[in-house]
Amino acid sequence: MSSRNAIDLSKLPPLTIIDETTYQDELAQVTAEANLPNPSPADPAYRIASAMCYRHRLLRQKINEQIYALTLAGARGPELDHIGITYYQTPRHPNETDDDYRNRLQLEPEGKSVAGPEGAYIFHALSADALVKDVVVHSPEPVEVDLYILTHEGQGQPTQALLEKVRAYLEPFRPLTDKLNVKPPKALYEYTIEAVLHLKGGPEPAIIEALTKERAQAYAANHHYFGAQVTESGVHAALTVEGVEKVELKGWKDYQCQPAEAAFCTNITIKTKQLTNHEWS
Repeated sequence: MSSRNAIDLSKLPPLTIIDETTYQDELAQVTAEANLPNPSPADPAYRIASAMCYRHRLLRQKINEQIYALTLAGARGPELDHIGITYYQTPRHPNETDDDYRNRLQLEPEGKSVAGPEGAYIFHALSADALVKDVVVHSPEPVEVDLYILTHEGQGQPTQALLEKVRAYLEPFRPLTDKLNVKPPKALYEYTIEAVLHLKGGPEPAIIEALTKERAQAYAANHHYFGAQVTESGVHAALTVEGVEKVELKGWKDYQCQPAEAAFCTNITIKTKQLTNHEWS
């Protein structure tokens, strides 16, 4: 089990309390209720109704955002801090990102137990230090517990000092009979993304290169965790934007990390090639 096994809150259905009425729908309703004989921009009454509906939609949108900010899925910044303290009694680490803090709050109920359960070990290890990015727990033998740590720094390799800090933090929660070992990842698989994008019209090549490099960086960051799978199809999807007709990856090899392994992208190179009229046909 990894800390990434928490429920993906972005996949939850939309809140029914959120008002999704559009500006056009509201304007049509108001003009019908006002019984305007000829609703058009030339009618002063229509223009007043239009301005009123526009202002109301802005207010409604603000209310919708405030409602969503009261949920764990939608809260950001101070709102997430209030949820963490009020409902989970778990403060944010210094410099801890919203996504990492949210993921840790999801695991907080596991921490109500001692660190015997798998989820409890993960929650307490994540709470030990903000540098801890991902945790995986394995018990090779009865009473033997191996805890693997991936960090936010560099490729994710933890320092000995951090491993010792996590071990010391877990000591009050560790069942007396558990022999706990805190370890670095078993392996860090290094890979590069070297792509040639074949373009057929669309934005300028420099714009496409900048956008796709940003998307490639996001792909690499989102797959830097224990047990991740880096795939050609995933990179293709990340690099396929408006104007890209074909993605050609150089020297790529899919890799499925084992539970205590992580993948790290060491370099990203994006080049573009403009298709000729002959190549279009």
